[in-house]
Order: sequence, then structure tokens, then C-alpha cells
Amino acid sequence: MRAVLSTRELRPLIALYFVIYLAFSIFATALPTHAILDVGLSIPMLGFVYTTLALALAGTEAFVLPRLARKLASPPIAATGSAILVAAYIAMSASSRGALVAGAVLYGVGNGLMWPSYLTMLSHAGPPEAQGSVQGVGSSTGSLASIIGTISGGVLYIAIGAATFYVAAAAVAIATVIFGTVLVRNESLGRDHGALN
Repeated sequence: MRAVLSTRELRPLIALYFVIYLAFSIFATALPTHAILDVGLSIPMLGFVYTTLALALAGTEAFVLPRLARKLASPPIAATGSAILVAAYIAMSASSRGALVAGAVLYGVGNGLMWPSYLTMLSHAGPPEAQGSVQGVGSSTGSLASIIGTISGGVLYIAIGAATFYVAAAAVAIATVIFGTVLVRNESLGRDHGALN
């Protein structure tokens, strides 16, 4: 872990692993409670929301992402997906069935763009011989974030209700900024490399 975190280009990506999983865990804890208690969804209707989310996710990864990946680098796709996720969390905070379904679609699209692109960025960072360590540290960081997010998501929902989704949105907004920073840095390195050539 010390070796991975001492690598400059890996530190923001490992931090992203934590932030993304933290936001997801807070969202995953708050969604069913909010949907049933605040919106009044039945259990079958909640299943429909999750099914809509899964279909949007699968469709994005199967049809949209491959086309974008042929034209764009991973950082702008990841940043776009994160921005869509922010909109998804905000939509789901509303106390209406339509907003939940719309948020589910946005979540599926956003996560379908962001997460595979992020994993691509992570796999390309650091030396090739350290990829096992990088993935291991990332996974461990995500597991820690899941524990913290699941607990804090429940505590937050008791304290502030549907505003818990704003906390998840804020975390993903931070991720969007980090993706944008990586994009700007990569473009700057590309310009410097071109000038040297």
C-alpha cells in the first residue's frame, strides 16, 4: 500500500475509488428507505426501479460506452458519467415516483459511463508490474468506503432524510473535479510531449 500511495499519478485515482464507493454506499442505504417511507413505493415498484436502473446500466455499457471509447479518452467519459450521477442523486431526492425512475435511468447511464472508464484509467496508471498491487489497494479502499458509507448513510438518513442524497451527490461532484483534473493534466503532458518532439 505504501508503494502504491507513494506513486504520484496513483494517489488521486485511489482517492477516487474511496469517494465513488462512499457515495454509492450512502445512496444504496438511503434509496430503499426513501422510496418506501417517503415516496410510498410498494416492494414490487421498488423492484421496477432497480430493474430500470440495471437495464439503463447494461444498455449504456453495451451500446453507448464502446462508441464513445473509440472517439474519446477515459477521463472525459468518466467526468461526464460522474456529472450524470450527480444529477441522478439529486433527482432521487425528490419525493415522487417519476423522479425515482428518472434518477434510476440517470444512475444507470452515469455509472455505465463512469465506472468502466475509471477502471481503465486505474489499469493504465503506474508500472505494469504493479497492477496487482494497484488493484488490490483500490479494492481494499473501496471496501473501507463501503463500510463507512453504509453506516453513515443510515445515520444521515435518520438525521436529514432525503437530503442524504445531496451528500452522495457532493461526493460524486468531488470525483467529477478529480476526473477533470486528471484530464487537464494529461492534456498538458501531451502538449509538453508534442513540443519536445
